[in-house]
Amino acid sequence: MTNPQRKKLEIIQASALDLLRINIALTRYDQYNKAIQSPKSLEKDAGEHFIYIDTVSQKSLGYLKLMKTNLSGTCWLQSFLILPDYIGQGYGRQFFCDFFKNYIQPRNYSRIYLTCHLDNTSARQFWSSLGFHKYNDRDNIMPVYEKAAYDLYYLDL
Repeated sequence: MTNPQRKKLEIIQASALDLLRINIALTRYDQYNKAIQSPKSLEKDAGEHFIYIDTVSQKSLGYLKLMKTNLSGTCWLQSFLILPDYIGQGYGRQFFCDFFKNYIQPRNYSRIYLTCHLDNTSARQFWSSLGFHKYNDRDNIMPVYEKAAYDLYYLDL
């Protein structure tokens, strides 16, 4: 197992070229089909895109998209992924913790929201381990697509 602490990892704001590179890397994996927006759609996008890279090898390890919400002091973690070759090695936790420390805390957000696919047990456990809570356990399911439903999670800061 690789130790993320021993690598030179950095979070950078993603350019259109960065997004193109990570989209190409994801084409090897069916479950990530269209996980990231096309670089052309960025011009109309209100979100901020970030890439997690190993600065020594110049390899992208992960991606996230952050959006402000209409609620004061809150943000939406719309996308968060670690490339499959790096899952289970601590990169996801390190990516989120670094992002939280360097981007979330300085902006003084009071709450982060995200959704998690109902069938993605490992992701739900991951977010819970980072302190996220399901929003309203009783009526929490958000139907988004015909064949998919998501739980809404939040983290108070």
